[in-house]
Amino acid sequence: MAQFACGKFALRGLSQSVAREYQPQGIHVVHVRIDAILDTPSYKARFASQNEAGELGSCDEIANTYYALYQQSLRCLSNEIDVRPFQEKWSC
Repeated sequence: MAQFACGKFALRGLSQSVAREYQPQGIHVVHVRIDAILDTPSYKARFASQNEAGELGSCDEIANTYYALYQQSLRCLSNEIDVRPFQEKWSC
């Protein structure tokens, strides 16, 4: 798990660095972490029990999240966001 965590932390740092570098040019950088198995047709069939329990991530809702980020006011921007299903189980 440590190798995975190190890589993800590096992505977060890169996102913050790029955001600071390009902000003066009007470019908004957001680090979006999608922590879910998505409800694509192939995964719906493969993970049927999780799909029925509402544990798969919704592609449509993720698209809505990206659209909400796009619509943010320039006075208050998000730099990072976690996206995961509401019914996600946090136990290992």
